[in-house]
Amino acid sequence: MKKKIIIIVIAIVLVILLFPIRSVLKDGGTIEWKSLTYSISKVHSLYSVDGYQMGYKDGIIIKLFNMTIYNNTKNNLTEEFVIVDTSKDIKDFACDTALEEIYRDDKYIYYLPCIKSTYIKVIYAPNNYQEGLKVSLEEGRIKINDLDRFNIEYIKQEIENTKEVTK
Repeated sequence: MKKKIIIIVIAIVLVILLFPIRSVLKDGGTIEWKSLTYSISKVHSLYSVDGYQMGYKDGIIIKLFNMTIYNNTKNNLTEEFVIVDTSKDIKDFACDTALEEIYRDDKYIYYLPCIKSTYIKVIYAPNNYQEGLKVSLEEGRIKINDLDRFNIEYIKQEIENTKEVTK
């Protein structure tokens, strides 16, 4: 009788420790199988920065006693960077009304409508490295037409004439 109870207890413990429970995360489609001793995750999660979707993280993660023993997740990026105007997050934001030059090429000078370039950041994936708008334009890591994609307002002025074109 004692032997049967011990066998039943061992069987129950093994079931609890070894058989996983499946769960689906609401992060883009990651599926996890977890038990008390190990977990296996098939990762498919959204990769985003400041609300801009930049791609997905895909792969498999295996953990034994909550220590990662295998991880082959990779970022499948659709965007290499995002341009974020943090001034939009500030309630009742006001900036000096002078034009701020941000870039110049052979034909045009590009201005922000007010002094706010310090509030505009370029964030690169996958390491979330950040730098200012002026530096990114000067170094050629972004182009002026990238500002249109991220709804950054600027003024374009011909160098020969003083004709302004607002974008």
